[in-house]
Amino acid sequence: ISVRSILVLKQSYAIFVLLIPSISVLLISMKKLLFPFLYLVLISFFSGCIVPTHPYPGMAPGIWRGVLYIDQKTAIRPPQDLARNKAKPDYATKSDGELPFLFEVVYTDDQTFYIEIINGDERIILDDVKTGRDRTSAKDTARISIPLYDSYFSVIYEEGIMQGYWADKKRGPNYSIPFAAFHSNEKRFLDDVNKMADMDINGTWSVTFDNGQRTWPALAEFRQKGKQIEGTIRTETGDYRYLSGLVEDGKIYLSTFDATHAYLFHAKQIADGSLYGFFKSGNHYTASWTAHKDQSIQLRNADSLAHMNKGFEEFRLVLPDLEGNPVEIGGENARGTVKVIQIMGTWSPNCKDETAFLTEYVKGRPTDGVDFYTIAFEKYKEPQKAIKSLRTFQREMAVDWPILHGGSIDRSNVDSVLHMIDRLASYPTMIFIDKQNKVRRIHSGFNGPATSVYTAFTIDFDEYLQKLRTE
Repeated sequence: ISVRSILVLKQSYAIFVLLIPSISVLLISMKKLLFPFLYLVLISFFSGCIVPTHPYPGMAPGIWRGVLYIDQKTAIRPPQDLARNKAKPDYATKSDGELPFLFEVVYTDDQTFYIEIINGDERIILDDVKTGRDRTSAKDTARISIPLYDSYFSVIYEEGIMQGYWADKKRGPNYSIPFAAFHSNEKRFLDDVNKMADMDINGTWSVTFDNGQRTWPALAEFRQKGKQIEGTIRTETGDYRYLSGLVEDGKIYLSTFDATHAYLFHAKQIADGSLYGFFKSGNHYTASWTAHKDQSIQLRNADSLAHMNKGFEEFRLVLPDLEGNPVEIGGENARGTVKVIQIMGTWSPNCKDETAFLTEYVKGRPTDGVDFYTIAFEKYKEPQKAIKSLRTFQREMAVDWPILHGGSIDRSNVDSVLHMIDRLASYPTMIFIDKQNKVRRIHSGFNGPATSVYTAFTIDFDEYLQKLRTE
């Protein structure tokens, strides 16, 4: 301490000593006012210094960036890795083994919250959330169940980070993918500010997929704004739903997660302007894909992929409903009514999209003289598990027509049950039967609300069904 500082301190002390008598008199005279004032000051001071470690009873509200580690070689990341990287939300970037998606934690009151998965314009609500405490680590835990698809997240979370895994029981008892999430990061793919969107992928692209055993055509619909892109990829059997991603440095990155399907697309632009890359579904499936711009590309008509076998003039079938009671489709008693048969599986998001369309349609349009049926083929071979899954689906989707259990999705079983059809080309498939029990149309696949042709489909469906009703 300098000599000057010591002198200043001495002078301050002398002045304070001289003022003590005056201060004492002032305090005594004002004690009735001063003490309450000091109390409020002290309370405000100390409460301002207290920062609660858990201001919410569960996860922090707002946007989270989730990552599924679909490459098992790099997927297992110990908890201390996350602890060291709390300040680095870009710890998971654009690796081909990391599938990012966004979700939001929303509180309805001080104690209750739910989760919304975000895919473009789509919001998938997960409101079956159970929290607890891990006895070993003393950290908060959560199990986020998705009854519709029989999948769930199991995580440990603290402050702005969580870690655990996502499991899909329909794919098998041991199917799981490691998972982590970071709070307050609203970018699905983390971009590099020094790199530009140096390619324009707006428009329609002709796509070919190749999994090493077969190839199949598809049509991509992309919308680009700066670096951000959205859209979908349509195949002849359905669409890949809502895709979101990034264009950067001659490459594109797209992903979606809908609580049952986890899709990741990477591609780069080559010299002729076309795209070449890979497509991954979870940690179990990979295919390559190529694409070139083609505004005139068309896929085969969805009504031309499946037909009735020769010798079958009428559609007649008996299957059990969810209570085990036999239900007949067709037959003499069914003459005089139009019938719409949906063939689906609870494991398919495209089937969910089609079911949502059908339930809304039945609510809003006249359907007297029309009977709806759903025939479901499930991944569960055990009938009890399949029926339980179907009952959950019927409740969650508000289906008020009969759901019949067709058995497992094994090709031999499906071909045996639907022996009157040459092939089931897609889940879902919709069969239109007229008043004479004759099949008039077999519509394979479903292009849902993420596609550009969804509105045209809804109009055509209504017009065709009303035509059959009035014949």
